[in-house]
Amino acid sequence: MNIILADDHNLVRESLRLFLEKNLVGAAITEAETLPEAINACHKSPHDLALLDLEMPGMEGTEGIRKMRESFPGTKIVIISGASLASSDVRILLKSGAAGFIPKSMGSAPMLEALNAILLGGTFTPSSHDLPISSLSRPIVDMTAEPWSLFSARETEVVNLLLKGMSNKEIAQALGIEEITAKMHLNKIYRKLNVSSRIQAVTKILKKQ
Repeated sequence: MNIILADDHNLVRESLRLFLEKNLVGAAITEAETLPEAINACHKSPHDLALLDLEMPGMEGTEGIRKMRESFPGTKIVIISGASLASSDVRILLKSGAAGFIPKSMGSAPMLEALNAILLGGTFTPSSHDLPISSLSRPIVDMTAEPWSLFSARETEVVNLLLKGMSNKEIAQALGIEEITAKMHLNKIYRKLNVSSRIQAVTKILKKQ
């Protein structure tokens, strides 16, 4: 697995590189200090994952994500940042093509869970950006009808909890499973619904009622 790690702070790159090499067996890390450097590195060889600092030279916000996505559609883009972003800003990053947003302050264990979820084809935002829908009052969907019958029994349970506005952590606690397992179930649900986020999933389900 090839990973491009782009950040203009040497200490951050060194720390993340050590973390990735220790926890992602077989990962080959390429470093860059700017977005143009990262793009050049990806032109030389394909990369599976790109960790891009939101504030480094050349990013220009979502424009940098767009450039990377258009040039390398097969590369999963993860935005890292030391800044605190509002949920609306995180949504914009995801809509622009990022597969996830990871704060630099995140602990090593949850960061590894996040990267694994993304590598499995999902998206990730911190729990504070899970965007629960607490005002949901419509009845739970009939899971015996198409396409809901495609869900496994466990996925059906997850969908019902999702419709109640529960966060990933709350779903995990309700089902007695690990949070990363709940995220994996959600990723499978998203794929079956042909959506990429919990908001899109809930919207699509409610439209079917």
